[in-house]
Amino acid sequence: MGMNRSKYLADFLMEKGYDTDCAGILIETKNSVTQKRVDDSDVLIFVLPRVQEKFLQHFRIEKQKIITLNVEDRLDILCPEKPNFTPVEAKEAYERLVYPKLRRQIAKYIPLLQSLS
Repeated sequence: MGMNRSKYLADFLMEKGYDTDCAGILIETKNSVTQKRVDDSDVLIFVLPRVQEKFLQHFRIEKQKIITLNVEDRLDILCPEKPNFTPVEAKEAYERLVYPKLRRQIAKYIPLLQSLS
């Protein structure tokens, strides 16, 4: 609902040669999605089904393909034994627990992305 994981994924796909952007769906997110950004998109990638569900309550899609991953990113769920994280610890946890799953799950959609290029 924020943008950290989507930024990571956008940067990862950009390194692969795709023109990417990322945005959060919450209004208070400093880089929030707009209908214009949606309209200008060919593919919308959601990191979690619950994010897609919330997105579809507020935005319309027409021609865009949708890719929905299922990568949990809430540290309180991923690491219930550790209630608080410093920013450095959080970054390390994302690098260890979240980013590899994002890369694995998006890999199966690369053929679709290549066909749209």
